[in-house]
Amino acid sequence: MCRFTTDFISPPAPSVSSSDYPTDTITGGTGIPGAFTFSGNGVKDIVGFRYQWSDSVTYVAANRPGGTAAIQLTPDRFGAATLSVSSVDAAGNEANRTDYSFAVNDNVPTVSCTPTSAHVGVPRTCTVTRRDETNIALRYQLNNGPSTELAPGADGSATFTVTPDDPYVPAHVQVRARLANGNLTGVRTYDLWSDE
Repeated sequence: MCRFTTDFISPPAPSVSSSDYPTDTITGGTGIPGAFTFSGNGVKDIVGFRYQWSDSVTYVAANRPGGTAAIQLTPDRFGAATLSVSSVDAAGNEANRTDYSFAVNDNVPTVSCTPTSAHVGVPRTCTVTRRDETNIALRYQLNNGPSTELAPGADGSATFTVTPDDPYVPAHVQVRARLANGNLTGVRTYDLWSDE
């Protein structure tokens, strides 16, 4: 005799926590990984979790029914961030999601260029400045060209020269930093306009 059961009841929503990126303060930074823990709070039906981060959705199994799972995420942009997590039971039902909101520190270097507007072909002098000591090297690129790495001086800044060549489209100067962990920060863009 064959028997089967059906389960159409969604499990309860999970709890989410992180000591690296807590909900009540601005911490970390782009390129700085953080650990996050999901918990089924002892509900035996819960066997895993499905979480959405940026544009991807990923499943991770709990360490035991009703238990926990730990993941690591690395923010690539600063400011407000949300990690959405749902519990999953053995039948594949998902819980109402828990939205874990936190704030990522702005550790992306700053940049300014002079003159901001000039004729096409006039070189512009740009200064990129690191945000903190985790920025051990600075990088820049013009539009989608090659990236050049610079060592910050004693004041934490470095200068470079770019020459826009299009009077109709702004030149995009993009800067970022390399961190001590080898990761890169997010990107900051500075637009340069040119006259004919």
